[in-house]
Amino acid sequence: MNEAKIQHLLKTESFKLQNNEEYKALLLILFKGSEDLALKYFEASRKLAAFHIRAGRAISQKLKEAIKDTDLTELYGTGSQKITLPEYKGASFTLERILNIGNSVYLIPVSQEKRILDTTYKIST
Repeated sequence: MNEAKIQHLLKTESFKLQNNEEYKALLLILFKGSEDLALKYFEASRKLAAFHIRAGRAISQKLKEAIKDTDLTELYGTGSQKITLPEYKGASFTLERILNIGNSVYLIPVSQEKRILDTTYKIST
């Protein structure tokens, strides 16, 4: 599992609705009004979500610690470097070198949040 996938699962657009009342209502519909069954799945999904978040944080912390022991020559040479954890198949961070922070403000769609914004080529309108 990579950082992007972890971040996607934590977004408000994830399948599990962030509003618990809406989520309970959806489960009631899916289970044809069976409150016991809906509550059972609601509680199980809350436990699973909490576990998922804890696991994601633990893996993220291990990746951050791995950066300390990594030769960053590639990052300084190319501007980008991937850090992986062999013990967690698919767990990775991609480091991007920030060259400049400007004063411009850009409106971006939610789907593009937490992505590198390349403003090298500005389109004039």
